[in-house]
Amino acid sequence: MVLLDTHATIYDRYLRYQMIAAVYRGEPASDEHRTLLESALARDWRAAQKALTKHVQDCVDQMVIGGLIG
Repeated sequence: MVLLDTHATIYDRYLRYQMIAAVYRGEPASDEHRTLLESALARDWRAAQKALTKHVQDCVDQMVIGGLIG
């Protein structure tokens, strides 16, 4: 169990580093985060779902365009 926990911790940090290094999108991502926060505070789950879907898809698109996936 200790080995699996250690692996999970290292892998999580690796993925976090990769996402920051490879997918940093600046202002557009900040805007998406702001929209998601505002939607959550307003309890508008539809707007939050839309913002989160766009955010994740835009990150994936940037990674694909950058040649990091595929």
